[in-house]
Amino acid sequence: MIRILSCLIFVSAFAFSAQAQFIPQKFGKGFQVVGKDSSFYLKLGFRFQNLHTSDWRVNDGEFSDYEGSFLVRRSRLKFDGWIHSSKLTYKLELGLSNRDIGGGTGEEFRKASNVILDASLAYKFYKNLK
Repeated sequence: MIRILSCLIFVSAFAFSAQAQFIPQKFGKGFQVVGKDSSFYLKLGFRFQNLHTSDWRVNDGEFSDYEGSFLVRRSRLKFDGWIHSSKLTYKLELGLSNRDIGGGTGEEFRKASNVILDASLAYKFYKNLK
């Protein structure tokens, strides 16, 4: 987790130092950026899902013994776009919450984090052929 945060801080520091290289396009469905010379396109998205549970006891119409908890069930960071030309596309989705990055079942998976949830790189050769 520390490595991921370190990488994100490095990438954001690099992005701010290279401001002259890109033009922010628009906000809305993610943060979208296009290079001034159209050499790259990046769409950055973030989503999360929270859960809050609470429990009260009712004694003679009065609420008492409150117990509550808050949990981040899913927290994901998504990158997608293209590099060099619109023919070379990429997609990367990272899990940031503990419940999202758990390993599989079995003893060999218990110690491993599964931070990269989805990753792909594609090259469009001809019309609908990738």
